[in-house]
Amino acid sequence: METDKAEIENEISKWRDGRLSKDEVRKLPSKIGKAEYTLAVPVLVELAHSDDPILRYNVIMSLAFKLQYKDSRSLLSILAETDPDVDCRDAAAAGLGFLFSNSHDCPLILLLAKIARNDSDEDVRCAAFSALLRVSGCANEEQLLLQRPSVDEATIRKIESECLR
Repeated sequence: METDKAEIENEISKWRDGRLSKDEVRKLPSKIGKAEYTLAVPVLVELAHSDDPILRYNVIMSLAFKLQYKDSRSLLSILAETDPDVDCRDAAAAGLGFLFSNSHDCPLILLLAKIARNDSDEDVRCAAFSALLRVSGCANEEQLLLQRPSVDEATIRKIESECLR
């Protein structure tokens, strides 16, 4: 494991010096996540601002699903709502649902409800709705793993009303 971290540090140094190929940079977030190298989280945050959607997607997957880094909430929220890439918005919404499952976090619930209603892409709307169900504690986890439920406006209103009381 220490070898992995030393190798990652070496790659980070090469990246900063412009000596990594595009493909190597794209793989860096996955390496960081696989090694559970939380000291490299600032690098992931920096990489999240890349113009490369594949790189941003890999950052999201590492922060949310591999490192389970809850302090990435703000970044994931921004990406879920505004990233120009559909897959990045989808992954960020799913990541928020995963990280904050059963938290009943009202600001997050309201954000996910907004995305579930308004995103231009159906898959992103469904990902946000699934995340909304998880965060609100209304999710049947087994069912969510098997299929993404369709966005249901009545369910969104019911969950939102619990936050707006």
